[in-house]
Amino acid sequence: RELLIVVQSEQPSRPSRLLWVGAAGLPGRSHGELTSTDTGVRGLVSSSDLAATILAHARVVRPRAMQGSPIRVEGGLDAPALRSTIARLGVIGERRLPALGWLLAAWALLLLACSRSPQARRWALRAGGLGVLWAPVVAMLTAALAPAAAVEYALLAVLCPLLGALSDRLLGWPRAPSAPAIACVTAIAADALAGSRLLMRSLAGPDPALGARFHGVGNDLKSALAVLVLAAVAGGLYPSRRGRRAWLAMALAGAALACVEGATRLGAGVGGVVVVCVSFALAVALLLPGARARRRALIVVASPIVGLAALAVIDLLSAHGGGQYCGSLLHAHSAGEVRELIVRRYEAAWRELGHGAMPLATALALVAGAAALRWRSRVLSPVGGDPAWSAALYASLAAGLVGALIEDSGPLLLVAAVFTGGCVLCYLWGCPRTLRDRAAERARTEPAGTLPARGEPHPLPDPTHARASAASALPASARPARAAASGVGR
Repeated sequence: RELLIVVQSEQPSRPSRLLWVGAAGLPGRSHGELTSTDTGVRGLVSSSDLAATILAHARVVRPRAMQGSPIRVEGGLDAPALRSTIARLGVIGERRLPALGWLLAAWALLLLACSRSPQARRWALRAGGLGVLWAPVVAMLTAALAPAAAVEYALLAVLCPLLGALSDRLLGWPRAPSAPAIACVTAIAADALAGSRLLMRSLAGPDPALGARFHGVGNDLKSALAVLVLAAVAGGLYPSRRGRRAWLAMALAGAALACVEGATRLGAGVGGVVVVCVSFALAVALLLPGARARRRALIVVASPIVGLAALAVIDLLSAHGGGQYCGSLLHAHSAGEVRELIVRRYEAAWRELGHGAMPLATALALVAGAAALRWRSRVLSPVGGDPAWSAALYASLAAGLVGALIEDSGPLLLVAAVFTGGCVLCYLWGCPRTLRDRAAERARTEPAGTLPARGEPHPLPDPTHARASAASALPASARPARAAASGVGR
């Protein structure tokens, strides 16, 4: 009836690597793999779980400020699979930035090869931007293969642009982002239901070097997924008008993404649910026709409350109250525990802000986001200020800002959201020349206010020309009043 825990010695040269641990005397099964509520993955426990296990064995009440949960035994022992998992998780952190560099270098080479022809250059913009959006899906594929570093980099650099070019060819502009969005969300949900752990082993999954989470959607992917799905919905609605069809599509897409990110099998991502709810609620509020500002603000403020309430119900029904959400928040014994949880998250976010090149990346993301809002008419000129795309732009920036304020990774979510949004804008600016010419011809020949056909860009009207035309059609006595009214409307 004794508890024995053996932990591999830590090497000072590799402080972030995973260590082997074995235990005997745990309640329940005597043979199997170790796990805990903190990790949510069989075969993996956290260092903070050791103290919680010892106190539980000694029947000592755990202090409120202590993290971790008791270790338990599940399933059978598969030593080769554990060795494969620890070998894969040990290389994820060091491969992430080089893999991204290879992917961006492949995009740059594609642009260089197509630089002589404007039409080819636009195609390279579209294929490269879509290729980056395909990266999470391809990263899960390479995780299943577990190749050497050079092979994994080459697969990402080749397969992502190929998938981007294929989706651009099959779906056409500007609906192609729906292909990587649907594929990414479907792959994450299927991986969680099948228990294959491909997301955990992929370069787009949670970073094991942080030692906090090995399951669910990583913080950097939470905001990126929100931006990707927003672009997919905006592309599907184009050309759009504010109304029931537009805001209902945004609401349904947001609810589906919140269910995927908040699923208990994925780890009940509380922060991800809040990011999705706020960003999509903002898009819905912007697409409501004739709604007052107070009503729009109420929708945005109430959305995370409704989302967290729904997440609590899902967690209670699917995990019987043992999921991450209920375990960390709903089962807190006092307001002090909730306050300590919030303080720890902001301390981690502050440390992330001062890590490596993150201060520079955060500053660039803030400048890029402010510039996109300042010159939004120019940024969205390929789609002519389409209402759905305008709502997606505001909601994407909101996803990054809200994620930076509530997640323990802090500014990483803002950088990921701005980077993903930049790839989407590169795709939009790669609008085919034929569509641009067709839009210009429609602007010259058709009266103002004519809605373009599906698949054609919506040209921005010239405000000077429109004002002069309206004034010339009125009697001289009515022109000042009409001009003032149009100014108020604008």
